[in-house]
Amino acid sequence: HSLAQAVKVASRAAATRGAGCAGTACAMTVGQVATTISAYAVGMPASALNVTLTSGAGSVTCNPLSTCIGSSTVWPSVAGNTAGTDIVISGSYRFTSALVMFVPGRGSVQFSAVTFAAQSRQVLLF
Repeated sequence: HSLAQAVKVASRAAATRGAGCAGTACAMTVGQVATTISAYAVGMPASALNVTLTSGAGSVTCNPLSTCIGSSTVWPSVAGNTAGTDIVISGSYRFTSALVMFVPGRGSVQFSAVTFAAQSRQVLLF
């Protein structure tokens, strides 16, 4: 689904701009990761997505994603940016469906909700 694609694309981009870019202009920022996820998460507003960026140096939580879009913080940070280590991006989106109202004989209408979750783990390449 769109969320899985979004976190996969963002984690791949971060993995290829990893240790070799640490502390330089080509380093990826939290804002760039958030913008990438937002662009690929079709139909999921950034204000409703929750995302966690995890590296060897710790985690950055964007709940909701829109709070991180303007961030200039480098991720993964220099401390967690060693070739061969893992980075993980995980996200979740709570979807409320109106489809239940189309089921005959259900009585009162209740909108059901389901949480979609996705995670992508990548190895920092260089």
